[in-house]
Amino acid sequence: MEWENNHNYRVIVDNGSHLIRSGMANSRTPSITFENVTALNRKTGNLLLGDQLDQILIEKEYMYTKPLTRGVLVNLDHELQIWDDLLNKVLKLDESALSFGKLKDFMINMTFPVFIPTKLREKMIEVMFEYYGFGGFYPVAGPEMVKEYAKEEFKDSIDPRFQVVVESGHSATYVAPFFCDEMINYAIKKIDVGGRLLTNCLKQAISFRHIDLSHEYRLVNDIKEKMCYASVDFQHDMRLRKKQFQKYYVLPDPEIKSKGYTTDNIDPTTFREEAVCLDKERFKIPEILFNPSDMGLNECGIRDGILKSLKEVHSDMFEPMLENIIFYGGNTLFDGFQERAMQEIRTITPDFMEPKVNFIK
Repeated sequence: MEWENNHNYRVIVDNGSHLIRSGMANSRTPSITFENVTALNRKTGNLLLGDQLDQILIEKEYMYTKPLTRGVLVNLDHELQIWDDLLNKVLKLDESALSFGKLKDFMINMTFPVFIPTKLREKMIEVMFEYYGFGGFYPVAGPEMVKEYAKEEFKDSIDPRFQVVVESGHSATYVAPFFCDEMINYAIKKIDVGGRLLTNCLKQAISFRHIDLSHEYRLVNDIKEKMCYASVDFQHDMRLRKKQFQKYYVLPDPEIKSKGYTTDNIDPTTFREEAVCLDKERFKIPEILFNPSDMGLNECGIRDGILKSLKEVHSDMFEPMLENIIFYGGNTLFDGFQERAMQEIRTITPDFMEPKVNFIK
């Protein structure tokens, strides 16, 4: 088969709960990225997916379905439609090619969550061979894919024997230690704090204080990504006066089909558009990643998750692991996250050593 000797016939799919990315193995970056969600128009019954979601200006007119929830595939029919659209675009095939056995020369490499049930993994294998007819299928855990990429990308700074992958994504945050390319399964820790929780917390804050956005998840998610950041000194920033961190998000206007945007200042006497003002919420929301107990959640933060994971491995591995930490995931893209993560990890590192942390964007 062609895929055995030619990288042009190998498809890579990062099948996340929020974003799905795909490209060919001979490329260093994904060629396609869009949300892993479908939107059904409540009035017309039209189903939108992939890049069609950018057409949506009034979210409450649509009913959203996330085929992948908390890393578990809960709606195969909708996921298949997303995969069909994705593969047609990545492989540049016509719409009917998927049903005529033209994929037997291709193989597909797809990520899956760490704790995926065996039955679901078997179902994915069945779909890839029986429905799509791929010549090969390699399902791989997300942290394992990240580890392999980091070993190549940061080969001068990462020990090939020891790695700790911290993947903070949409549904949860995983801490997965590796030794000699083997994932130490009994030391994996899952923290039920992810991007979806942060967006929901921000949605509640905005809906309570400003304007009701309870049905505007994608809009609030955009506000979070554009306006929130991780504070390097949370307690100090909380003691400062209000309005020092103010920033505005001008809401989309469906009538003129304008997108939302951020601005630092608004003159209320002349400004006629609707806007949301955020102050300390900008750094209080990402703070949940580091101290979820402050929100009443019975979960540990990223630092304590790493510490709990490393306490499960052999004591001789503790220090080498701290020198080979890899961060990945959408939550690590907050401004200030890298500095805050380094600060947190230093608190669990012995005084005689310096932690080494790599970030994948």
